[in-house]
Order: sequence, then C-alpha cells, then structure tokens
Amino acid sequence: MNINQWMSEFVSNTQHKLLSMLMNMLPRGEAEEVLQEAYLKVFLELSKGTPFEPLPFVFRVARNIAISRLRHQKIVSQHECSLQQVSPGENEANPLEDALKVHDQDQLLIDAINSLPPICRQVFLLRKREEKSHTEIAQLLNISVKTVENHLSKGMRLCRLYITAQRVKHEQQRSGKTGTA
Repeated sequence: MNINQWMSEFVSNTQHKLLSMLMNMLPRGEAEEVLQEAYLKVFLELSKGTPFEPLPFVFRVARNIAISRLRHQKIVSQHECSLQQVSPGENEANPLEDALKVHDQDQLLIDAINSLPPICRQVFLLRKREEKSHTEIAQLLNISVKTVENHLSKGMRLCRLYITAQRVKHEQQRSGKTGTA
C-alpha cells in the first residue's frame, strides 16, 4: 500500500473521532482546519520515513494546534480589551500615533529577542517565527526536546523581563521629564 492510500484510509478511520474531540475545543470550521493541519503533519512525517505511531501523533498534534489557537484567541481578546480601556480623551487618538505605538511595541519585541543568548534566540526564532515543532528544532540543533523546551521557557521569561524593564525605564523617563517641566 502506498503512502497516499494509507493516508486516505487513516483519515477515514480517524476523522470522525478526531473532529469530535476538536469540536469540544473550537468551532466546527476551525476544528476542520486544525484537523487538516494535523493530517498534513502526519503525512510529512510519513514522507520523511521517521518511525512513529501515527494515531497518538495525530491526536497530540491536533490537540497542540487547537491549544495554540485558543491561546492566540485569548491574547487577541485581552489585547482588544486593553485597547477598549482607554480613557475618554484618548478615544480620538491620531492614527499616526497608533501606528507609532505599534511600531514601538514591535521594535521593543525585536530588541528583546535580540538580547537573548545566541542558542536561546535561535531556538526561540525557530519556534515562534518559523513555527517548527520542538522535535524538529531538537533534530535541527542536535539537542534534546527538553533542552528546546528549557530554551523556549528561558527565552519567554527573558523577553518579558526585558520588555518590563524597558517600559519601567520609559515611564521613569516620562515622569522625570514631566516633574521638571
């Protein structure tokens, strides 16, 4: 049996159960997208010839993708809420000011990433920018998956610390300028 036939049979045998699981987490449309992405990852792993158990793999991948989408939705909704909590005088903000704030935030994140130790930065960028899995990163860099997880955790923590420190520094400079004027 070739890979396409096997994949077709695998999809027909697992699709209903997997879609049911995903629909407990996401709306049907998103669940179907996640399902397709998970099957694509199975197909790619099969194409590589990597030995693995496809059934647990597809469920784990689908669950992880769904969780990532939920986290993203949570962050977006939190960001939208924080934008809505602007004081009344700021509701009529200048679009140029908004664009500059977004640019400043992007630059702050880039600076935070650039401040990471080299291996930590490399792992962080492979995961966040290139969307590689922990296993793929481990194989690429010839390190363990646990080491990848540790570098990601360290990278997130250091980025948060950097951004917080920069914001505190900025606020201190603003209040210092305001106090002397």
